[in-house]
Amino acid sequence: SLFSYANPAAAELLGVWIRGATPVVCVVPAGVLHAEMVRAIKADAGDIDAGALDAGRSITCGNLQLTIIPFVPQADYDLLLWACDLNFVRGEDSFVRAQWAGRPMVWQIYSQDEAAHMTKLRAFVARYTAGLPPDVAGAVGDLFAAWNGAADIGAAWAAAEAVMPAWISQAGRWAASLASGTDMATRLVEAVAEIRRKQL
Repeated sequence: SLFSYANPAAAELLGVWIRGATPVVCVVPAGVLHAEMVRAIKADAGDIDAGALDAGRSITCGNLQLTIIPFVPQADYDLLLWACDLNFVRGEDSFVRAQWAGRPMVWQIYSQDEAAHMTKLRAFVARYTAGLPPDVAGAVGDLFAAWNGAADIGAAWAAAEAVMPAWISQAGRWAASLASGTDMATRLVEAVAEIRRKQL
């Protein structure tokens, strides 16, 4: 699934999938990345019909099938995340939901001045890939960076695709580790209690 802000890397990634050896079915909410999808398809297949990317339509170009869906309620979005092998997500809410889905995910973090968001992205990726072999962690991290404009998306996709089995396992472990932790409200109460004990 592909849920993104406007993203210069998107047209290039779609082009990589169009020309790639592996068939890809990509589900995109209507209106999201419309210009990028048009650019990728025109670059590889020429012109497209005006309504080809409307909600409910599918278009196949090379080895890529794009399926355009309407925006869905949160519960249905969770089902979509669980059903997909890889989820590109944006912002905060879909980022959290994608982690709980236990599938590999790539986060487009909200851009901030002076590239402050990249520090946050690298910090998350370091935690998300902790314990993976260096080549797997590096490939996953490079794809996150490329999707956020800091590396070449074509090379990053090729490397990430090569380590996908290990990434699938890691995504499941990551979701399980999140579920095994103490909930935030309990941790907050415990932290306040600890502060009070220290003050006495």
